Amino acid sequence: MGRVIGYVMRMDVSDEILALSATNGDGAAFSTLLERHYDGLFRLAFRLTGARAEAEDLTQDICAALPAKLARFRGEARFTTWLWRVAVNAAHDRRRRARTQARHADGWGGWELNRRATNDEAAYAGSAGQVLAPTLATDQAAILGALDNLSAGGSTAGQQGLRQAYAVAEGMAEAGEVTRVILATDGDFNVGLSDPDRLKTFIAAKRGSGTYLSVMGFGRGNLDDATMQALAQNGNGQAAYIDTLSEAQKVLVDQFTGALFPIANDVKIQVEFNPATVSEYRLIGYETRILRREDFNNDKVDAGDIGAGHSLTALYEVTPVGSPAQLADPLRYQPGQVTATGDELGFLKLRYKEPGETSSQLIEVPIREGGVTSADMRFAAAIAGFGQLLQNSPYLGDWGYDQAITLANNTKGEDAFGYRAEAVRLMRLAQSLSR
Repeated sequence: MGRVIGYVMRMDVSDEILALSATNGDGAAFSTLLERHYDGLFRLAFRLTGARAEAEDLTQDICAALPAKLARFRGEARFTTWLWRVAVNAAHDRRRRARTQARHADGWGGWELNRRATNDEAAYAGSAGQVLAPTLATDQAAILGALDNLSAGGSTAGQQGLRQAYAVAEGMAEAGEVTRVILATDGDFNVGLSDPDRLKTFIAAKRGSGTYLSVMGFGRGNLDDATMQALAQNGNGQAAYIDTLSEAQKVLVDQFTGALFPIANDVKIQVEFNPATVSEYRLIGYETRILRREDFNNDKVDAGDIGAGHSLTALYEVTPVGSPAQLADPLRYQPGQVTATGDELGFLKLRYKEPGETSSQLIEVPIREGGVTSADMRFAAAIAGFGQLLQNSPYLGDWGYDQAITLANNTKGEDAFGYRAEAVRLMRLAQSLSR
């Protein structure tokens, strides 16, 4: 009777406690874990391999490696989640070894075997490591299992993580495919390379590999926006700050296709205004994207990229000739005026490169009077004005929050996801705080 009661008590113990006991050498605990999960492991192995014999071999391999693997189990995630990840990684390893052996037979050589056999360790604070082998996005169970087993703590070895991510991306790259590193971070790199200027140099060197970089900012308090912007701008990518579930939906679902697939690289815009019609102008925003005039035609100078479904808006505030709004007096010595024929306000030049190309293409279009602005353009103007209000711009005059809110409300359009309505709510909140 005592034996039966002891067995029942053992079966009531959680997987996590059994796993920790097995780590400390409890053979009975390890046997109980195998009894509980062997059938489930085999079913998972069969789904991953599609063949009964191969599933049996994979299950045996996992069970044989489990005592050593348990040394890494820290009890911070459910044991079933952790075991799922171990099984999925083992299946990926098995497939990689099979492909490598096939390549070796075709003459690739032993170096490929050595290269593919690395980077299977879990990540730890203060260092970098690969917690999941390259996995199809449709394999949600494996991905969620790996994420569930992660935990935060200690320092942030940002450069090491980026170096490893680029190495994995370059190893996966195939001709005609888009490869992108997505970095989720607070930007607070405090181990290894952390200076924004030196990070620019590091990322710029990696940019030549053809791998794009997107930076997702998380956290509060110690968020380092300067580091995130330096990474994104020098890595042919975008930066976004995710503070709510709705923002995550916007960036990672609704707009994700555009963030992943570039349609134009190193996009540069140059606008020349006609001095016969425009006396003053200023570009609103793009302070961190300004290029020297001579860099426009230099294809070696990096610039921004545009993704599928994205558009680019450049807003200028202009003062017509003869307007009382002119801020500066005319120069005594200035170049001779060139009067453009017709109704030209200025001239637009745009350069871009097709993805993967090294030479740019040029588009030239005159900017004429009387153009019709779309609702999207007017809404963009409202947002730009909102930004100027937040910065206490000296150029606003009597234009304030009421004008920005009215313009935004009148140009919201369909607003299927409610993002523009959210912008108006932020304007109202800022207006209240400014009083």
